[in-house]
Amino acid sequence: MRLELALKNTFANRTRTLASVCGLTFAILLMFMQLGFLEGVRKGAALLYEYLDFDLAIVSNKYQTMGDSESFDRVHLAQAMCARGVEKGMGLLLSQATWKDPDNTLLSRIIIIGLARSPDFIADPDIKRGFDTIFIPDKIMLDRFSQPVVGNIAIGRRAKINGHWIEVASHFKMGMFFAADTFAVMSRETFLHLTGQPPQDLSVGLLKLKPGADRGAVKKALEKILPDGLQVFTRDELIGKEQDFFISQKPVGFMFETGVAVAFCVGVIFLFQVLSVEISNRINEYATLKAIGFDLSFICGVGLNQAILFALMGYAPSFFIAIGLFRLIYAVSRLPVSMNIHLALLVLADVLSMCAISSVLVLQKVRRADPVELF
Repeated sequence: MRLELALKNTFANRTRTLASVCGLTFAILLMFMQLGFLEGVRKGAALLYEYLDFDLAIVSNKYQTMGDSESFDRVHLAQAMCARGVEKGMGLLLSQATWKDPDNTLLSRIIIIGLARSPDFIADPDIKRGFDTIFIPDKIMLDRFSQPVVGNIAIGRRAKINGHWIEVASHFKMGMFFAADTFAVMSRETFLHLTGQPPQDLSVGLLKLKPGADRGAVKKALEKILPDGLQVFTRDELIGKEQDFFISQKPVGFMFETGVAVAFCVGVIFLFQVLSVEISNRINEYATLKAIGFDLSFICGVGLNQAILFALMGYAPSFFIAIGLFRLIYAVSRLPVSMNIHLALLVLADVLSMCAISSVLVLQKVRRADPVELF
């Protein structure tokens, strides 16, 4: 009966209901977009490590992110490869550099990645296909999703990295626009030629374990035998560290988190106003229900059901609009945003929280309504 009464109250004035739903749709859509952007940044922050197949990683204790990694001596990777349970290892070289397209005067920021000839550590199909092309001197694999400022990225194109001529031999897909304008994968030899880095230095040491090896036990063993200046992470821990850096320490994370909070507050205020008008217009009817014996829980239940109806009517269109906008954003910017069950349920939980907060505030009017004073 409460739901039936809430439905009749909600659709008694369809024009007002439509206007209210449109406003709620905007507030909920704003939450979808802010949370979607936050998740996109989180996914994009560690795409490189998602493209690699490894179990454990060794990094300097000063390591912050792939664009700001302190190097260590490769002898420690060899030391780790001798540990029980370790099957093989590969050194990863990372550095920031400058990219200069010969057709313009602009300098772009690029992150370059140097790989040893160890295809077993490659998980991304694009890098696997073009893997052999990078082991020709001064040939690189370039991010297909490079920013427009990078210029022409066609295969065979020549440009300068740190003032040295290179040639684009193949492409892969990354698109981490907030970390750099583009990414390039190359052989270890080409990397050392472009950077002048000492050949014994490594940015990250990647390890694959033998089948059946206990990852946690091997990690603890490595932490005991390696110097204090190094850290050992599991694959998931390293990816999490990379993501947390961008979310917790970069402005982009704070910006989107603030956007979510603002959108939530807007939704609560708007839903409060909608319900306040609905309750005010029917305060005599609610008082009458109290007078004829309906308890307060029944009457408040009608208001809560009405709040949920409004919220769900705003949630449904915002869900589908968000799907379309996410696809458009990915096509234009390559930010890895998409609708998923986690995001959908998270926003739904926020919407129901909005209902609870606004209902508690508005239904105080009903609780205080006295039939004697109203009639």
